[in-house]
Amino acid sequence: MKFHSRFLALTLTIAILLSVFAHGAYAQQQQANDKDLPDRIEWAKKIQSLQPIEEVVRSSVEQLSLRYPEGQRQVFEAKVLNQFDQESMDADAVKTMAEIFTLDELRAMHYYQSSAQGRSIAEKMPIYQTVLQKKLVTHLDKALMSVRTGGVE
Repeated sequence: MKFHSRFLALTLTIAILLSVFAHGAYAQQQQANDKDLPDRIEWAKKIQSLQPIEEVVRSSVEQLSLRYPEGQRQVFEAKVLNQFDQESMDADAVKTMAEIFTLDELRAMHYYQSSAQGRSIAEKMPIYQTVLQKKLVTHLDKALMSVRTGGVE
């Protein structure tokens, strides 16, 4: 048991340190790019128009609804979407995109997502993510079961 506690503590410490370092690099990049923030916001809005965050929200709510019996899923989805502040989420998505990506990166994303290949990939991405998420959960369940049953040294 002590090993598991130490391992978990070490893992959490490493994760926190990596998070702090990554955030520091992000903050430096953000300060350096503040002068073109209005342009980045405009490009982020163009990208949002190609791939509205509303689709991600709906997909996420659908995934959450899988935790409920089949007969209750539609009611759950309707209630969550009714309470969800989509306008605020849209604004957050644009702002976050504009803060993280450079102007050149945003232009490249817009060009790519406007292309036939980009649109095709965007349509397939939710399918890929759903299938991969299920596989991830399966692998994590297996690993957690091994930890719980003492199969880990």
